[in-house]
Amino acid sequence: MREVGRLDTPEDMLMDALIEAFLAPSVQKVPGTLFRVWGDEKPPQKTKEGDPAPFAGYRVVSIRDTLMDKGIALVHSGYVKGDDGAVFYPDAAKTILAGRVGAMAGAVREWNADREDAPERQGRYVFQKAGQDKYGTLYRLERLDLA
Repeated sequence: MREVGRLDTPEDMLMDALIEAFLAPSVQKVPGTLFRVWGDEKPPQKTKEGDPAPFAGYRVVSIRDTLMDKGIALVHSGYVKGDDGAVFYPDAAKTILAGRVGAMAGAVREWNADREDAPERQGRYVFQKAGQDKYGTLYRLERLDLA
């Protein structure tokens, strides 16, 4: 009954896709994963004083690319659909998509035994703003244990 009544929204689908990217093993050893709305430019590596920046070495995943790869159409986010039904976020959607993603800060998605078999992947994932640089806002996921 729980599965029949569960309807995932596009926001839930995006959170699940970001969690998958967060949990995906990286080819290179990195300390963590960050997300950008548009692009995958690395975060600053050094502070103005020359010390390592807080997110130095992190990999960055593009939310726009994730949305298009998974075919997720966020309502009121500027996407268009091609003749083949593929979802595309044109350059004109950059500002509106940034606003939609920014509004998701604080969103929580739980992966429990009903959703995920592997206990090490189960948890409460919180989408948060991590910082900002010359390329835009950086977001991160924080994994918390299920209560």
